[in-house]
Amino acid sequence: LQVNKRTCLSHMVARPRTPLSLQHAALVVLAALLSSGSAAAEEAASSCPALLQAHKEKHPKEASPLSNVDGQQQMLYFLHVPRTAGRTFHGCFLKLGTQPHKRCPKGYDHLRMDMSAPGCAMLSTHDDFSIVSLLPSDVAVLTHLRDPVDRVLSAYEFAVEVGSRHASRPATLRKAANKIATDEVWPWSSLVPFIAEDVRRRRAAPASSTSSPPIQPHHWVHVTHPDGSQYYYNKYKDISKWNLTAEEQQHLLPPLNPYDNDLVISLKDFVEHPIAQELLHNGQVFQVLGITNYSHWDDASMMRRCFWQDAHTQEELSKLAQARISRFSHVGVTDKLTESVTSAAVSLNLALDGAAWGQSPQDRQAGMRA
Repeated sequence: LQVNKRTCLSHMVARPRTPLSLQHAALVVLAALLSSGSAAAEEAASSCPALLQAHKEKHPKEASPLSNVDGQQQMLYFLHVPRTAGRTFHGCFLKLGTQPHKRCPKGYDHLRMDMSAPGCAMLSTHDDFSIVSLLPSDVAVLTHLRDPVDRVLSAYEFAVEVGSRHASRPATLRKAANKIATDEVWPWSSLVPFIAEDVRRRRAAPASSTSSPPIQPHHWVHVTHPDGSQYYYNKYKDISKWNLTAEEQQHLLPPLNPYDNDLVISLKDFVEHPIAQELLHNGQVFQVLGITNYSHWDDASMMRRCFWQDAHTQEELSKLAQARISRFSHVGVTDKLTESVTSAAVSLNLALDGAAWGQSPQDRQAGMRA
C-alpha cells in the first residue's frame, strides 16, 4: 500500500518525461498563470500565511485508516475526481465488490447525498474533501487521479460532446423525474451549459466564407477507427460504408480539426477561459484540499486565491495535499487502471475472484421506473 501511494504521487502527472512532484503537478501547464502586480493583490497575498494557518485549525479532520475488521461498520468514501475513470472504477469494481445492503443510496453530490440507509458503508460523490466534515469520524477515503493535462483535455472533449447534444435539444424536453442529468452534477452543471450556449451562439451567427458547411443528406466524412480501420460515415442518414461511389466522393467533407473549428470554442480558448481556470486548473489538487468552488467550507475561495497569489502558500497547500492523500486507503491513477484495481483490492481486502454483487432490489426498481 505504501509503495502504491508513492507510485500514485509520482504519477500525478503520469508522463514518463520528467518526474514531477505534486507541487509541480498542481500547475496545469496548458496556460500560463496570470499574476497581478497590483498593490491590492500584494496586500491580500501578505495575509495568506495567517489565513492558511486559520484554515488548518478550522478543518483538522483527515481520513482514517481502513480497519478491515470483519463485522465493523466503517464508512468508505470514494472521492470521485471527474474524468479519471472514476465511474468505471466505482461501477465495475467498488460497487460490485460491496454487498447491496452496504451501499449508500446513489448521491452524485452533497445535494442528493443520503446516508439514512441503515447499512450505508460505501459512498461515492463528486464533492471535494470538504464533504468529509459531514461524514462519520472514522471515515476511510480513496480516490483516483490522472495526468492533469490529459484530464483537462478529456474534460474539454466531454463537455463539448454533452454540451453540443444539449444545444440541439428542444426546450420542451424533460428528463425522467427520478433521473439525474449530467448537467445537474458539478462541474458539468457549469461546463455543459457554457458549451451549449457557445454552440447555439455560433449556429445563430451569420455564415462566413470560412464557416463549416451545414450537414446535408449527401455529405460524408472519412473516419479512422482507433483500431486502424477506415470507413465513411453519413451523419444525416446514420449509415457507414467501407467505400464510396464516384458521386459520393464528390460530397466528402474536408477533415475537421476537433480542437479548433468554428462549430465550438477551441481547446486553446477554452483552456484560457475563466470558467476552465476556475473549475479545471489544478482541479484535482483543489478537490483533495477541499477548496473547489463547490466546497462546503466558507474559506475555500480565499484559499484558492492565496494559492494563486502567494508562492509560499501554494507550496504549503501542495504539501498539505501530499500529506492528505498519504492518509487515503488507496490512490489510483487512470493510466494504470488495471494495476490500480489490483492494488485497491489488496488495500480493501476484496478478492478479485470473489463474488460480484448485483443490484439491490431498490436499484432494480429505480431502473424499471426510469
